[in-house]
Amino acid sequence: MKIAAIIKDSQLSLLLESFFSKYQFPFERYTLELFEAGIQDSEKSKDEMPLAKEQIPYILIIDWQSLREHTYDGKPTFKILNPFVKIIVLYANEDTARILNLVNEYRIFKIVPLPLNEEIMNRYIKEALHEVHESLQFQKSLYITKKHNKDLTQFAMFLEEKISERTHLLRNAKQEWERTFDAIIDPLAILDENYQILRANRAYSLLTKIPIKEITHKICHEILFQQDHPCKNCNMANSLKTGGSLTSELTHTQTSGNSHYRMWSFPLSDAGTTQKKMVVCYYKNVTDEISLHKKLLQTEKLASFGIFAGSIAHEINNPIGSILAFAQILKRKIKPEENFYEFIDDIEKSAWRCKNITDSMLTLARTPSKLSQSLVDIVEIVDESIEQVSVLAENQVIAFIKNFPREPILVLGDKQLLQQVFFNIAKNAAQAMIPVQNGKIQTVVQTQNETVFVKIIDNGVGMDKATLDQIFDPFFSTKPKGIGTGLGLTLCFRIIENHKGNIEVHSKKDEGSQFIISLPIAPSVAPSDQR
Repeated sequence: MKIAAIIKDSQLSLLLESFFSKYQFPFERYTLELFEAGIQDSEKSKDEMPLAKEQIPYILIIDWQSLREHTYDGKPTFKILNPFVKIIVLYANEDTARILNLVNEYRIFKIVPLPLNEEIMNRYIKEALHEVHESLQFQKSLYITKKHNKDLTQFAMFLEEKISERTHLLRNAKQEWERTFDAIIDPLAILDENYQILRANRAYSLLTKIPIKEITHKICHEILFQQDHPCKNCNMANSLKTGGSLTSELTHTQTSGNSHYRMWSFPLSDAGTTQKKMVVCYYKNVTDEISLHKKLLQTEKLASFGIFAGSIAHEINNPIGSILAFAQILKRKIKPEENFYEFIDDIEKSAWRCKNITDSMLTLARTPSKLSQSLVDIVEIVDESIEQVSVLAENQVIAFIKNFPREPILVLGDKQLLQQVFFNIAKNAAQAMIPVQNGKIQTVVQTQNETVFVKIIDNGVGMDKATLDQIFDPFFSTKPKGIGTGLGLTLCFRIIENHKGNIEVHSKKDEGSQFIISLPIAPSVAPSDQR
């Protein structure tokens, strides 16, 4: 590290040269202006790490005479800005008071009295060198710390930018996943092994009528089907055990009828993790599909039976006609009090019963194109049918409740056949009331869009599932032997089908039955006028 010397006195200058040589201190003669310029040059790059370069003098030894020449009115006319520079002033005793006044102005490190004491001078220079070295090391550490802080700040800003970018990407991915999840029109949920909902889509929320934000952590079967136990046939637990996807058929029993769902279970594998086991459950409402399937089977069955029944009925009608004719002729020739009259009367009644059966079979075989169709008022037809049944059931305690609109509802159809349908269903409802006290038959006629619905609801004995699956089959009957033909509801199904309508039945054992007959409203009549 270089030492600068600014000495006016030539003898003192030679003395210092000898001193520097003796103690091997590198030094160089300067003027104060040159020294100040060199120090200021070293300050130009303040952002660079300070180094104890050999060409930069950090220690200045100056005599009082030189210092006094750069002082005006007790103030220095130059300023050394570099804080590391240590100034040592050589002075005579008579100048002590004036030097002390300038110590603070010049930031003088040491003052050395003359004549020069080499031991003191040597010690002061070493102290100065040590302090400069310590200051430079401290400044170096400070610079490195600042640089590290700057680097850390830049790195933190970089990380923050990356985190912000990644967060944005994750947020977009989450929103895209949620949009995809909610775009599925069928209910979908992620469950844990305890049937607890971890995530559900909007369709699931709409089905359960629970807001999407409140559905998490609820139990699936409790909110989906209002049950306190897992659904019958649910394969979610088995799917977790086997690790494979499984399909289940679920039935939700309601007062308005059963809803059928097909559920697929897809386990989410988390091998090697401590996360809880999860299953994706996808539900599809297949009520209409099952209903349509049953209707198609029933239609195929009736179509096959109709072809068979049509050909048989035509063949049977001729001999039955002859039996009826001969029985009526015999009844005219035999008096009622004779022994054979009663037998002939039974033959006639049986023949008529056979003819009614063959007529029903012919109705089954009849195609829609052969129907006698016209605009008829469905309200009037249903009202007349219920009135006829109420007359037949006058000996029973049955309350007939009607809920009809005042305005007529026109449909295109055969009035006689439609009346046969409503009469038959209402009569069956009345017969289901025989073992019931305080029976009630409620008939409701209402419209929705371009369809009229007729509901006949009773609180009779109801039907179990096995009976419900067969009620439209030909010759199936729950009535005692000899009562009814077993073709009544079969005919009803066929007639409504030929009128482009539909029949739905909901029933439970000992809880009554509900028949829902739907028919298209005549095109010339606006649906809004039918309410």
